[in-house]
Amino acid sequence: MTRVEEAAGGPPEMEEPEELCEEVVWSQRDLASRLRELRRYTGASRRRIALMTGINPATQRRYESGKSLPTREHLVRLSEVYCTSVFFLVRGENPPSGLDLAALRLAWTRIQITPRQATMVLRLIDGILSQLPSPGDVVN
Repeated sequence: MTRVEEAAGGPPEMEEPEELCEEVVWSQRDLASRLRELRRYTGASRRRIALMTGINPATQRRYESGKSLPTREHLVRLSEVYCTSVFFLVRGENPPSGLDLAALRLAWTRIQITPRQATMVLRLIDGILSQLPSPGDVVN
């Protein structure tokens, strides 16, 4: 024991390696499938996801193939980037609605297009929405 450790009351407690969601019953294959489907749905590359999450592409590949289990921290980062919950990724609970998926796809498309293209898309959406009846309107 060093003098610093003696002064501090003993050696520092070593942290246990991070557990990989042991308390949750889930299927690694299902998790891999959900991660793969979300990435493909968004059209994002593993490199792009890596830039946003700090999870290297090779690690993502192992998660998507079911060869590795994500750490809690990686699950949180992936759920944030895909705008979904950790519970959905891990257990398939509360899947995103069609509207959520559409918003996710639009957000990822916005990341991949130029500002000029984004402006054109928004004008197109505004044009479509202006043709729809208002919620209070009676349609015959």
